[in-house]
Amino acid sequence: MIREVLLSALSKSFRGRGMKIGTAPVIAVFPAAHPSVGDVTIRDDGNEATVSIGIITHQQFNPYDSSLSAKKLAEWVTEEVVAFLEQLFADRILLQKGRAVNWGRVQRIGAGEDIPAIRDDCFAFLWSGPLN
Repeated sequence: MIREVLLSALSKSFRGRGMKIGTAPVIAVFPAAHPSVGDVTIRDDGNEATVSIGIITHQQFNPYDSSLSAKKLAEWVTEEVVAFLEQLFADRILLQKGRAVNWGRVQRIGAGEDIPAIRDDCFAFLWSGPLN
């Protein structure tokens, strides 16, 4: 059910972003704004959706609430993924990837906030491209 609800919301919310519908378990792919960042791939993983940003990092969206119906779970996941992508595409998500060790991190940047300090041991990106 996540696939159907989320795909509908993505199609409405992100027209003009070049979204391609994927083959299960992939729900959709948004082409990269910059090749160093890579495509955004959204996958239906049963009780959650996983949003992967190139080879930098990924985020899992799951309310971890077994009392939710399948419909409510799909609605919660959809709201969270759409909100995350809105911020990502607006360059309000700092993406970091370790230089020597394989790790990735997502850090939201609040409205009116500057980009936080970038660690020396990582590569840093916004959706629009690399920062270092």
